[in-house]
Amino acid sequence: MGKLELQLDATYIYYQSAKTITGINPNGSFAFQVENLTDEFETSPDFKLIASAFYSKKIGVDTFRTGVFWHYIDSEADANNSNNGTNPNFNSDIRGTSYVHLIGSWNTFDWQISYEFGAPAAISTEMPQPGYGKDGKRVLGEKAISPKPEGSSFGIRSLLAQTKLTFGINNIFDTRAPFSADWYQTYDVNEDNAIGRFFWCQIEKKF
Repeated sequence: MGKLELQLDATYIYYQSAKTITGINPNGSFAFQVENLTDEFETSPDFKLIASAFYSKKIGVDTFRTGVFWHYIDSEADANNSNNGTNPNFNSDIRGTSYVHLIGSWNTFDWQISYEFGAPAAISTEMPQPGYGKDGKRVLGEKAISPKPEGSSFGIRSLLAQTKLTFGINNIFDTRAPFSADWYQTYDVNEDNAIGRFFWCQIEKKF
């Protein structure tokens, strides 16, 4: 029936912090504070996931394969944020509040299909005894020293052997990166991208 391959990879950041300068003490020394940087623009969303499901099947010596990828990036606090309430110098986008804009999560799906041509199977005939042909008659002269090949091995199958053709569509549903209100490029350039749906193909040849 073929082969089904399932794979899931995920990362989760439980806590991330940094000791930062927040001002000057009355004696002139720097004032420090440990700020919580978990799940925000400057660092990274706390959860990411990539999953795939592929089906493959042997067709003679060839291999057919197709499958999908699921990419998920969790939501995060936008660039102007309070470091989860630990930044004493935070100024909200909405004056007089503690409002922090949330960059939404992002789901994208990719699809691939490929066909790999296998090497033609070598057909081996029954070996005759040394000095004799397949018909059992004794072979004399040059034929006994260096037998000629029975036919040409050159053909389209030999040219395509070990060649893999792949076609894919990334971001099938043309999903835009989630909006960042605090960044002039309108999205988190560290995690997302502005590339929508695009098509690609690949030819791989092994020698």
